[in-house]
Amino acid sequence: MVRDMLRKSLESRLKRIEERLKRIEDILELSPTVVSFDWKEFNERDKEILEYLYSKGREGATTTEIATNLGFPNPESSGRTIVYRRLKRIERISRRIKGLPIVIYEAKRWFLNYDDFDFKLS
Repeated sequence: MVRDMLRKSLESRLKRIEERLKRIEDILELSPTVVSFDWKEFNERDKEILEYLYSKGREGATTTEIATNLGFPNPESSGRTIVYRRLKRIERISRRIKGLPIVIYEAKRWFLNYDDFDFKLS
């Protein structure tokens, strides 16, 4: 008798936990696959920067490296500042749209956020 009550209690608890887990999984599904950078909020420079970071993969790049390779004027000074501001703008926009930043700054390098997004660009 006690066993049956305990078993029913555990089964109902397990059912509630599974329902809660399902709700949490639905909340976390923020469309994590990125198939293109053609978001209406991004302009051409933003897209160029994102495509360059995508080409670098998990290696990432510094702002100076991005500015040099994309042909910004004065990549050692004003060019890298422009890139930095663009990356911060991209970070804000993606956080607002997707809930998470699409670019991450770590150890003086910028990376695409491969932890939270899956990038499938052609």
